[in-house]
Amino acid sequence: MLHWLEKNLIKILRRVGKPLSFEEAASLLNRDVGTVAKTVQWLKEKELVEVEAKTIHFISLGLEGEILKEVNKAGIGPRTIAVKDTVIAMEYIRGEFFSEWLKARRVIDRNNVRMVVKGLLGQCWTLDNIGIDHGELSDAKKHVLIDQQGTPRIIDFESASRERTCRNLVSIAGYLFFKKKIADCLRVHLSWDDSKLKELLKDYKRLRSQHAYEKILEELRL
Repeated sequence: MLHWLEKNLIKILRRVGKPLSFEEAASLLNRDVGTVAKTVQWLKEKELVEVEAKTIHFISLGLEGEILKEVNKAGIGPRTIAVKDTVIAMEYIRGEFFSEWLKARRVIDRNNVRMVVKGLLGQCWTLDNIGIDHGELSDAKKHVLIDQQGTPRIIDFESASRERTCRNLVSIAGYLFFKKKIADCLRVHLSWDDSKLKELLKDYKRLRSQHAYEKILEELRL
């Protein structure tokens, strides 16, 4: 049964980052919904997939799958549930994209916003340290979710690389503090001097040290 699912799911694995309903999967695989539901239930019982609200979530293995397994060890990214040859099943994260989450808390939840920003910066610092560049955090509107527990989760590692110079922290800082719409929302909860922060980010980019990272947090009063 797993072989059948692998073989046919490979046709639709380009839909990275999107959950599939049973109905969608059945249509794309040219099978009835009952067959797909039974197959997924079997996989769930074998702890090979996680199913929530009748959705299944798969990505192609390849490099993204390998990187995802690696960042999971650092507590980052959607949790890898199972890997089988050409298919990886991963956690489907329920939550809001960061920009939407932030707008809803523009005037309230100051401490919560501060904790989320600090947590997100910390994850990017960790990615820099383990040598994986996400590649898309300079425009992170579709790459950071806030889950139902209020934890920031970086997603979509299909552009990630071990070969590029890591710019995760610098990229996310540019998005958070220098993209006007996001920065304006954040200034309700945080304060920083643009010129000083830019200099600190330059220092971090050059030194990549914990001290340089901590100076950034200090400027943000986090």
